[in-house]
Amino acid sequence: MAVNIPTRIVLSEMRAIHQAARSGIGLAFISEWLISEDLASGK
Repeated sequence: MAVNIPTRIVLSEMRAIHQAARSGIGLAFISEWLISEDLASGK
């Protein structure tokens, strides 16, 4: 039997949100200035 349990993570620290998104945990709504280096390098 497989059980699909929906998960949710809530973070308030912008750098933690950035790291979570980079790790593939999910989508993030964060400031462009925080991720500008990642955007420039294609990450």
